[in-house]
Amino acid sequence: MRLKTLFSKESGRFLNFKDKVVKGIAENSKEVEDGFVFISLKGLKTEGRKYVKEAVKRGAVCVVTDKEIKDIKITQFITPEIYKTMHNILKKFYGKPKFKIIGITGTNGKSTIANLLSFVFEKIGIKNGVIGTLSSKVKDKILYRGYTTPPATHIYRIFNQMEKERIEYLFMEVTSHGLEQRRIEDINLEALIYTGLSRDHLDFHKTMENYYNAKKKAFRLIKKDGIAVINIENNYGKRVFNEVKGIKKVTYGLYLENLDYRAFINYISPEGMGLKIEYKNNKISSFETKIVGKFNAYNICSVFALLKEFGFREKDFVKHIGEFRGIEGRLEEVKNKRGIKIYIDYAHTPDALRACLETLSSLLPTRIITVFGAGGNRDKIKDH
Repeated sequence: MRLKTLFSKESGRFLNFKDKVVKGIAENSKEVEDGFVFISLKGLKTEGRKYVKEAVKRGAVCVVTDKEIKDIKITQFITPEIYKTMHNILKKFYGKPKFKIIGITGTNGKSTIANLLSFVFEKIGIKNGVIGTLSSKVKDKILYRGYTTPPATHIYRIFNQMEKERIEYLFMEVTSHGLEQRRIEDINLEALIYTGLSRDHLDFHKTMENYYNAKKKAFRLIKKDGIAVINIENNYGKRVFNEVKGIKKVTYGLYLENLDYRAFINYISPEGMGLKIEYKNNKISSFETKIVGKFNAYNICSVFALLKEFGFREKDFVKHIGEFRGIEGRLEEVKNKRGIKIYIDYAHTPDALRACLETLSSLLPTRIITVFGAGGNRDKIKDH
């Protein structure tokens, strides 16, 4: 595809125009190769324009910018709507995805829910992909590792690769950073699972109100005939349920009366737990799982709700929920010959760590020894 075709309907103007062949699009100068378009975005700490010369050296044929850049001879496309332009040319270059996209957002539970959905769909014969914290993948084929919600230039490339794999569904973790930094503002969700909010990422958002408003943007991505599955046993979940209008909403949880889907833990052991889910007109589904904890009861309940709302029959999916053994780094047991139980968990927020310790306590150990660490240059209050 040539530059003239790629930018044919975009708002802006060319400078130093030469109609070169476009071989790729990048917003990180280190990822630019010969024939690439470089998107010069404003970063958190630096301006993208600082990296234009590096992009040119690496072979960029065009720079997309909101202001003219002096001292470069390659084509510039100058636009006041740089994010809109970026999404438009990415769609044109890589193509729009034809598969259905399910978003999962909230502070905790995103990875488990995305991978549980992927596991169940695979078991019932529906090819699918995942974009999330562990990786972006189709089955065992890894397409990307990095940000939970990748930059837009990577997302559309991943979409293109997943189209070639002929997937029918994509389960995508939707982060507040991805929403606030406009990485995914131009996709359509069939459904969104909202797990709730607790303190996290305040080094970036500064306040919980800002964090809440960033997450709330995910609801704008839902199609008019789509559905939101919301945990309202969280103050922010209850609030967003009341504030979001114009789409179908269903609720889930463990304690409140009159929920659309309510899970009960019948028993819990180191090997798993027994669950009962009540829904619509007092229908009850009971089954056993290989993952444990109240937080996983919430996760499973959200998946159950989504599958039922999509019209799947329980007999086709409940047994597969019970077969799921969890994911890497989420209350993952470390096998050893010392006769002790060792678990690794990704918990890095007060709420997640509390939930993890409560789950381990419910298994009635003699004592629990906790080793907890936190990365530097982040939300320091959370670490206390």
